[in-house]
Amino acid sequence: MHEFLLVLVSIAGPMSTEIRTVVDIPVVGYGEAAFNLAGVYGQKVGMLFFIKERLDFWPKQLAAWGLTERFAGIEHAGVVFQDVLNGLTDPAQTHGVVARIIEKGEKLVRETGADVIVPGEMPLNLLLARAGVTEIAGASVMDGIATSFKFAEMLVDLRKMAGMKPSNRGFYHASPDRNRFEQVLDFYGLKELGKRIPSA
Repeated sequence: MHEFLLVLVSIAGPMSTEIRTVVDIPVVGYGEAAFNLAGVYGQKVGMLFFIKERLDFWPKQLAAWGLTERFAGIEHAGVVFQDVLNGLTDPAQTHGVVARIIEKGEKLVRETGADVIVPGEMPLNLLLARAGVTEIAGASVMDGIATSFKFAEMLVDLRKMAGMKPSNRGFYHASPDRNRFEQVLDFYGLKELGKRIPSA
C-alpha cells in the first residue's frame, strides 16, 4: 500500500485546516510545521520576511495556530523578491543579498531576543538554505523545506506505528457531510475530483 501526504510549501499553508477535514492523509503547511518545531530548538521565535504588505497578517496567523506566546516578533529582511531571485540565480549577487538578510536577522535577534528564526517566504528560505545559513547571531534558522517534509514523514510514521491521526472533533476539524461536499465540488465543476478523494 502506498502512503500519500500533502505538503504545502507556503508559509501560510493556505486551507490546510480545511483540507484535513476532507482527506485522510497527513497535510502539512510550512509555517505551521516550522513554528511548531521551532519550540524544540528555542523559546522565542522570530520571523524575517520580504513581503511588506503581509506585515499585519502574521501576528493573527500565529494566534490562529495557537503559537502567540513563543512569537518574538517580525523583521523585514531588507530585500525584495527581485533581490532574493537575483541571489538565487546570480552567484555574483548571492553573498551581498545574504549579507543584507543576515544583518536584519541580527537586528531581529538583538531587539526581540529571538533564539530561532523562521524565513517568512519559501524563496527566502531557499536562498538561506542554499547559502548554508543555519544560524544568525546564535539563533537557529529553520529550513522550511526540510522541516515540512520531515514533519510530514513523521506524521505518516506515527499513523503507521501508533494509529495517530488529526482530530475530527469540533467545528474546525469535523469532516463535512460527504453529500454536501460532493455538491460543492459539482458546483465548481470538480465532481470527478471528489470521487478520487478518500473520505477523512
